[in-house]
Amino acid sequence: MGLGQKARAAAAAAAAYSDKGDGAPGPPTLADFLDFPALGQPPPQPSPSQRQPTPQNSAPQPSQWQPPQPQLQQPPQPSRPTQPMTAASASQQAQGGPPYTVSGSKKGGFPVSVETRAKGKKVTVVHNVSGDVDALLRDIKGVVGSGGVVRDGDAEVQGEHTERVEAFLLKKGCIKGVSHVNKAAAAPKPKESKSTKSIARLDQKAAALKQKQ
Repeated sequence: MGLGQKARAAAAAAAAYSDKGDGAPGPPTLADFLDFPALGQPPPQPSPSQRQPTPQNSAPQPSQWQPPQPQLQQPPQPSRPTQPMTAASASQQAQGGPPYTVSGSKKGGFPVSVETRAKGKKVTVVHNVSGDVDALLRDIKGVVGSGGVVRDGDAEVQGEHTERVEAFLLKKGCIKGVSHVNKAAAAPKPKESKSTKSIARLDQKAAALKQKQ
């Protein structure tokens, strides 16, 4: 915009403001129009002294994040192998019997033996077990009243309990393949009544008196 155009614009603006009453802002002057930048020109740049300093980025603070501690995982415990259940064990369990069977030795004897462990400790071992060995061990421990473990598929209890274990297997009805002679030998002996004991003592006394005469 030229100076002539600016002057004419200032005069027109003064005429427009002349009709307003007191208290209105004064009419713009030529200086006000001269301060406006011409169309198409970039705005004036501030001087270096007027520029505001650009805040410098502070150094990044070290992060307080800590890496998570690795959690120790316990190795899975190997499951104890269970002896395969035979047809006899399955049939016996279906009829409400114990979930295990014990097979006799090749000669028809009880598969019960006394073995020596560390420091000379004696243990009673039941071999040839089929089915739930843990259940058999639990029942035997309740009969003999001692601790025990399952070792290599056999039920093992502490102490010498051959007669009691054989009588238990026979009473439980889980023993298979044992001869009648061995079963009769392992069967619990009937208890003598008090009267029978008294008669036996009297007979012994009478025999001793006859020998003295």
